[in-house]
Amino acid sequence: MAKKGKKIIVTLAALGTAAAGIFAGYKLLGQDAFNHSDNDHKVLNVVKNINYNEKENLFTWDSVDHATSYLTNINGQEQKVDTNEMYYVPMSTTTEFKVKAIDETGTYATPGTWSTYTYTLDNTKQVSFSSVSSYISKAMYGDTLKKVVSAYVEDNSLYSDCYFVSDGEDQLISISLNYDTEVNSIYDCLNNKYDTVSILHSYSLSPYESASYLLKSNSFDGEMEQRRLEGYEFSVVSSQATKMENDIFNIFATYKLTKGDDVKYIQSNMLCYITNPSNEKANYTSKLTNPDNVKLREYSYHELKGDEIDFAKSMEGVKQNDYTVDNGYEL
Repeated sequence: MAKKGKKIIVTLAALGTAAAGIFAGYKLLGQDAFNHSDNDHKVLNVVKNINYNEKENLFTWDSVDHATSYLTNINGQEQKVDTNEMYYVPMSTTTEFKVKAIDETGTYATPGTWSTYTYTLDNTKQVSFSSVSSYISKAMYGDTLKKVVSAYVEDNSLYSDCYFVSDGEDQLISISLNYDTEVNSIYDCLNNKYDTVSILHSYSLSPYESASYLLKSNSFDGEMEQRRLEGYEFSVVSSQATKMENDIFNIFATYKLTKGDDVKYIQSNMLCYITNPSNEKANYTSKLTNPDNVKLREYSYHELKGDEIDFAKSMEGVKQNDYTVDNGYEL
């Protein structure tokens, strides 16, 4: 700022020199110095049309042109995903989901604004895959629920076999939520406060989906075998295998049984002893399909009733996390 009383005089000669420099620079740099390419300083569009699919446990949104990935934020936890969808089982009544498009080539800038979507569970606590998953997850706070395999009520307790990440390890954990009040259904459990939580078993996971291969053997044990002999056909609703020893596996599952118009749902825990271990490392699944290579012992069997069936039906077709590999488990 000029001091008071001091005049600032710019001569025509000085202006001429400055102007000459500007136009000289324009001539040297050429017109491209002012006309940048269309991509310079462009920002990706904001994400639109976010939705949550309760059946598949997926947040989805419209893809954004030129985006190579997306940054998501769920209740303050950020995660990058490569496609315009993200698997998530709600673990609280309200879930705030945010997402931005990213161009990792650096050609387009990331929007400064998040696109936001709020998902709210049914406050009436009706029986559904999401409501039961959320309820169990809260009971096992500190562990991360990845998959629900089964749920049923017996002796004033809610029993469930679940895939958790616990202390950094992938485990199948069998739990019971125990109530002081009388509970006769999953709905009763959801709408009452449990008194204690018991961990009944925990196992390391086997890296292969096993229940469907067991069904191919067409030979079971205990009540499952009795239902087979009665003419029921089996299909897998949800399952997870665990490895106990080198040749012993434990298959936890919910199955659907059909015989004409008669439909049942069951919870099963089947111990599988692989016999005749092969020096050629024969594939675990091929052994499981052959009754001559497997000895079975039914550890538990529960025929679902009431809203236990409703919950099993809500699991049908649900996209869940599976702890599997593509090439089988070799022995």
